[in-house]
Amino acid sequence: MITEAKACVRPGLNFFQEKFNIQFISNVLAFKAARFCCPVQVTALRPDARSLEELKNFPFVNDAMVAALATELPLYIAAADGFVCNNEEEKLTWWAAHQDTLPHWTALVRKVLLVQPSSASAERVFSLLATLSAQQEAALEDYIEASVMVRYNNNQRKL
Repeated sequence: MITEAKACVRPGLNFFQEKFNIQFISNVLAFKAARFCCPVQVTALRPDARSLEELKNFPFVNDAMVAALATELPLYIAAADGFVCNNEEEKLTWWAAHQDTLPHWTALVRKVLLVQPSSASAERVFSLLATLSAQQEAALEDYIEASVMVRYNNNQRKL
């Protein structure tokens, strides 16, 4: 029964993994690279010129901008070293204080902060989930129920 449930659920799981790896991976990489814009995190992340390439997943970042960011990167890491903040406002104040020494990074931060996270991606995922057939949902329920029963029975044998 468990093997049948796994076989029934596998196509749905493969579908979602493929959708995520193809459709959403550039968004994930962009927001992962956006962590470089945080003066608190950048010292721990220690990005290099190669890792800045991931910022090109944002449509407003091009090769010239990445090159300019790479040029300013040592100054940025040195300026951010030891910076501690208690809230988001302090980060904005830090960027305002460093806009003259880090003009390209400041411009990038302003653009990244304009990117509004939305529920559109989550809604797409839930929409895709709705396409699962009742058979797959029932198979998943059966699989979970069987797994719980097997685990319970194994624990009872040990007692």
